[in-house]
Amino acid sequence: MKKFTIVILLLIVISSCNNASKNNPKRNTQSSTHTDSSEIYKQEAISTLNDIDLIKSIEIKRLKSLVEADMKVAKPIHADDFQLINPSGRESSKATYLGRLESGEVDYQVWDVDSITVRMYKDVAVIRYADKDFKVFVNGEFAWDGQVKHTNVYEKRNGQWQIVWSQASGGYDPSDTE
Repeated sequence: MKKFTIVILLLIVISSCNNASKNNPKRNTQSSTHTDSSEIYKQEAISTLNDIDLIKSIEIKRLKSLVEADMKVAKPIHADDFQLINPSGRESSKATYLGRLESGEVDYQVWDVDSITVRMYKDVAVIRYADKDFKVFVNGEFAWDGQVKHTNVYEKRNGQWQIVWSQASGGYDPSDTE
C-alpha cells in the first residue's frame, strides 16, 4: 500500500510540474529563442551559399586577370603573403608570381576551368577544380598544358576574400622526356 501511495504522489508531482512549465512564460521565450536560432542557421546557410558563389566568381575573375596580365585586378585578389606551388613544385610569392606575369616572362595563353568545388569554413574557403584547357608559355616558349588540377585557399580579410595559397599539379611538361 505504501508503494502504491508513493507512486500516486509522484504522478501528481510530475503532472503539476508539466502544467506549471506549460504556463511558464520563460518556457515560451525559450521556444521562441529556438525559432530565432533556426533563423540564424537559415541565414548562415544563405550566407554560405552566397559566399560559395562569390568565391567561384572571384576565382574566375582572378584567372581571367592572369591570362590578360591585368595586375589592377589580380593584385588585390592575391593576399600579400600569397604563395603558389606550380606543377613542377616551384614556389613563388605574390611579388614573384605577379611580377613574372606583368613582365611577360609567364604568359597564360588559355585557362578554362571545369566546375569549381568549394568548401567553406567560416572565413576560409578551400576550392578545387581541373582545367578544361590550359596552356602557358615561359620566356616565349611553350612550358605546360593539359588538365592541371588546382587546390586554392581563400581567406576573408577585412571583409574581402583573398587567395592565400595555390597549388597546381598534373598537365604536360614538355621538358619531361621519359
